[in-house]
Amino acid sequence: MKKKLAALTLLLLSTAAHSEGFGDSSGGGVWVEREILERYLAQLNSLNQLLDEGQLMADKNRRVNLEYSQIKRDVHEITLKVQHYLDAPSVPFEQYRVTNDARY
Repeated sequence: MKKKLAALTLLLLSTAAHSEGFGDSSGGGVWVEREILERYLAQLNSLNQLLDEGQLMADKNRRVNLEYSQIKRDVHEITLKVQHYLDAPSVPFEQYRVTNDARY
């Protein structure tokens, strides 16, 4: 599990590092940005699957436990914000604010 999470983290970081320098003022950068953000959303979906696996495999008897529900809620909010930016960048995001939903 730790190896999978580390690999996904490296993938996310490499995508972010690779994306720097793509923006240009010709307008083509907008499409490249969109493609990168869509890839980022797919990777966040993979991260959620790893978090689900980790939560199932976690030792419930440990003194200190990872707050999987909080992490999943944060990832969900990031996903909502990026998706909103792709769908309607001129509309304020506040209407989509994540609440303390027990699903995460």
